[in-house]
Amino acid sequence: GAYTHLLSTKHNGTLSSPRFKFEKGNLWLRVIGDKGASVRYSVWNYPRKGTVYPKSSPEPKLEKWIRFKTDYWDGETGYLELTTNGDHPVEAGNAERSWFGITEAFHATHDEPAPKDEISEILSPLFSTFLSVTNSRDLTVLYVQVIKDAIKAWEDNSITDAQSRIINSLIKEGILPNSQKEMPTCKNLVLKYREIESLIKAPRLAPGLLDGEPFEQALFDRGDHKKPAHKVPRRFLEAIDPTPYPKDSIGRLEFANDLLRKDNPFTSRVIVNRIWHHLFGNGIVRTPDNFGRLGEKPSHPELLDFLATKFRKDGWSIKSMVKFLVTTKAFRASSKPSAEAQQSDPKNLLLSHANLRRLEAEAIHDSMLLVSGRIKLDRVAEGESEPSNSVRRSVYRLIKRNNLDPFLSVFDAPVPASTKGKRDVTNVPAQSLTLMNDPMVIRAAREFANLHRNGDLKDRITMMFRHSLGRNPTQEEIKQSMDYLILSDQESGKEKNILLGLRGKKLKLSQEISELIEPVRENLIKNKKSLDGTKKKYLIDPVLQWNFASGLKDQIIGLQANLKNGAKIENGRLILRKGGYAVTDNLPIEITEKTLSAWVQLDNLSQQAGGVITLQNSSGSIFDSIVFAEKNPRKWLSGSNGFSRTEPFAFAPLENLADKQLIHFAITYSTNGKITGYRNGQRYGKPYSVNLYKYQKNKSLLTFGLRHLPASPQRMLEGSISKASVYDRALSQSEINVIFHPDSYVSLEEVVNSLPDDQRNLYTKLTMQIKSTEKRLGELEATVFPDKPNFQNLALALFNMKEFIYLK
Repeated sequence: GAYTHLLSTKHNGTLSSPRFKFEKGNLWLRVIGDKGASVRYSVWNYPRKGTVYPKSSPEPKLEKWIRFKTDYWDGETGYLELTTNGDHPVEAGNAERSWFGITEAFHATHDEPAPKDEISEILSPLFSTFLSVTNSRDLTVLYVQVIKDAIKAWEDNSITDAQSRIINSLIKEGILPNSQKEMPTCKNLVLKYREIESLIKAPRLAPGLLDGEPFEQALFDRGDHKKPAHKVPRRFLEAIDPTPYPKDSIGRLEFANDLLRKDNPFTSRVIVNRIWHHLFGNGIVRTPDNFGRLGEKPSHPELLDFLATKFRKDGWSIKSMVKFLVTTKAFRASSKPSAEAQQSDPKNLLLSHANLRRLEAEAIHDSMLLVSGRIKLDRVAEGESEPSNSVRRSVYRLIKRNNLDPFLSVFDAPVPASTKGKRDVTNVPAQSLTLMNDPMVIRAAREFANLHRNGDLKDRITMMFRHSLGRNPTQEEIKQSMDYLILSDQESGKEKNILLGLRGKKLKLSQEISELIEPVRENLIKNKKSLDGTKKKYLIDPVLQWNFASGLKDQIIGLQANLKNGAKIENGRLILRKGGYAVTDNLPIEITEKTLSAWVQLDNLSQQAGGVITLQNSSGSIFDSIVFAEKNPRKWLSGSNGFSRTEPFAFAPLENLADKQLIHFAITYSTNGKITGYRNGQRYGKPYSVNLYKYQKNKSLLTFGLRHLPASPQRMLEGSISKASVYDRALSQSEINVIFHPDSYVSLEEVVNSLPDDQRNLYTKLTMQIKSTEKRLGELEATVFPDKPNFQNLALALFNMKEFIYLK
């Protein structure tokens, strides 16, 4: 067999088979190894696990047969691949130790029986002798002799597979000694081995290729991969050199040399044309992905060859070429064409003026971050990709093909499934709607306006124009902006006065109610004979509850929470740092309506998008979670898959205590879809309504310290949790108060029932007045936004000007 760990399990390894043709039936591989190792077959070099691309793992304690069905790939070609944990092409892990071994691999039809691990393989050394065995004593002697021979062969480095199996079996069964206690004389050797092994450093890996056996690819008839025609020799473009590559070479080195050979003008032409396209808006060849017969001809072929030649002479330096082009007269030209140019060169093929063009999606996004003062330019690319709400440049952001950023997509950012030399430039209503309503744009406008809070009105308007558009405003623009701001102040002032009056009225009514009921509440608390009795009456039993001071088992049904990636219990809390989190076993209950509740303290308030407690399906594709600062810094929200059940809790305050002490946060999910947040017993912002998801029995679980599985750095919480609970219904505010103040709580119902009749009638009257006032407040608050000042509207208007997103 072939093994990676003959010297150490710290050694990494990859084993690939020659290419072969798949037939209907089963592939059988007999392997052994750690659970992190990968066993798979590859068709068309697809690197991931998928529906028709299975991947398996070996067992560490025994050789086992792994079966792959191959009916789907009948007629295709591929190869087998085994890798240690860190060497998988895409789905690599970071285990320090990993190993595998393989002894057999073959293909069998469906009619052939499955292979079996015969005991005779282990016992075969017993039958390889010519000794006559007639009784148990003779058999014992034979056993001793076979074992001695196997050990001697191991010492002489001449051991056979059969002898290896019998020694391995005896060690596993504990018959042969294999510990320092049993073999104290080996202690120094083991220590020396460990010392040498500690010098093995984990390799730093980068994507690359392993050369296989070279082969000629068939020409597909009309591009149909199921109709292969004659074989095509491996070679470069016939127009440059039709000589086939050597049959004993994979051809990659020859291909690289051909790309850069002096008589090949295409490589340098394509590169400089793409640089020109990026700087000027259109390439000299306007089809940068196609220099062939179906592409356009160059508008200035001599210029293209001049630049290609210069590019070669300058050592293929892209930086030098960019510097040369941006210092040319052509780059400094105005985008305003002359009357003559409009007539003779309407498409600007002759480069009579600069091309008016829209900024790329990433540049529009980054421009908003820049003018709002939020962009971070403090370091170069390093470490993990940035999350979607990052304030670094878009080039550093994580891109997922099945979850693309909607802002970038609406401005024609290409789908990263294939190369795109020339981006589409569309003009659709969704772009205007995005610039007016996208939360990122609105926040950038607010921050941009906040940068210009002080000074003379005219000066502030001028500076906003200069920072956003790169020019001073005209007198007409200044006049229109000032007229708008003055008129808006007058109109919104009236509404704000009404709003302030209603809020004052509500506050006054609340104070009157408080003066009415608080003395009664205090008397009830003082007169309680038994606090335990009160708790029993008012505390609500959860369906799941963890007090981490008591361990990792839920106190209701004993559901186990499992620590992951360095999470630990310390001083009665679940500690979640450096990627640590906890995940429960599958829930034996069905949950739809619910309340998630937790006592949590954060390590810092600058962290983003970490989950406190999450209810999710088994894969993590659907989840509901208490999340900190995913959409807005220092604000809590109800996280969900793709924000499908997520909206900000409007008017919620910024968090300012959770990094100093434990706070209680709960979110209720009502049957009618209403989602309500509570912080330290008080309602957090405004509730909203969505459609709930039903989490099925034995197909869902909870996580702590993670927004949802699978785990990734962008979903982690940094902090600690002391208690967490789940309820199978949406608790009322009074019940949330019971959780927050269990030792000094009296229900409102109990207080009202204790009031004299006249005071109870007054309480009812005041309550009705508050409800009426709150209704009017809600209607008015929907149109008057205290966090959207008039200067923010001006900033938003500047973002929506064509000048902001176009380069001229």
